Amino acid sequence: SEERPLLYKKLGNGPRSICIWAGMHGNETTGIFMLLALVELFQKKQLDLAEFTLHVLPVANPDAYVRYSRTNGIGIDLNRDFRAFQTIESAKLIGWIKMHEPELCFNLHDQRTIFHTDGIPAFTSLLVPSAEKSRAVTPLRKKTMVRLSNALVSMNTDLAGVGRYTDEFYPTAIGDYLMANGLPNILIESGVAVGDFNRKKARAFGLNLILKTLNAGYEGGSEPYDALPLNENGLLELVFTNV
Repeated sequence: SEERPLLYKKLGNGPRSICIWAGMHGNETTGIFMLLALVELFQKKQLDLAEFTLHVLPVANPDAYVRYSRTNGIGIDLNRDFRAFQTIESAKLIGWIKMHEPELCFNLHDQRTIFHTDGIPAFTSLLVPSAEKSRAVTPLRKKTMVRLSNALVSMNTDLAGVGRYTDEFYPTAIGDYLMANGLPNILIESGVAVGDFNRKKARAFGLNLILKTLNAGYEGGSEPYDALPLNENGLLELVFTNV
C-alpha cells in the first residue's frame, strides 16, 4: 500500500448509524458517483436525516482508484482480503465500520456487461450475503431481506433488469465477513442498461434504493427480494462483424 488516506464524510446526527462505501475496486466508479450525489443532496438540504447518521466513504481503495485497477498498490484485491487482512486498506475499512456500530451497511460495486436477467442486461444486482458456507437464511439475513424488500416495493418502479447476485459464500469478501460477524449489509452491483454505458440508470436506481431502505421497516416478508431473478452471465460485451 502507498498509504493514501481513506477520506469519509459524516451526514446527519441522528441516533441510527449507517455505513456506505464504494471504490473498493478502482475501476468500479458508479458507486463513487452515487455517494457524491448523496453528499450533494445533503449539502442542498434535500435529505431528511433526523433519525440517521450516514457514514460515507466514497473511495475505499485510493491506490487502485488512481490506477483505475482492481488491486491496490501492492497488487492485492481488497475484496479477497477480509480474512488475512494483509492490506492497510481492508483493516482500516473494517475498523471504520465497527467504530460506528451501524445498524446496516451498503457495499457498492460495479458488475461487467456480460451479466443479465432473463436475457435483459442487468443494470443492477442485489445481494444480502450469506453468513456461512451452507447459505442458510439466518434471522439476520432474513431481517435484512425483508427491509430490502420493503424498500423495493416503496420504489414503485419496474424491476426488469434488476437481479439477485449469487449468495455463494466467500469468507474473504467483505459482505460475507460482515454478515458472519453479525453486521447486516446489502451489496449493490451496478451494471449497464441498453444504450447506457455510463450507467446513469444504475446510479439513479442505487441512490434511490439506499434512501428508500433507510426508512423501510421489518414488517412483512422477503418475497420481493426472493422474486428477483438470479444474475446470470453470458451476454456478449463486443460483437465484431464483417472482419
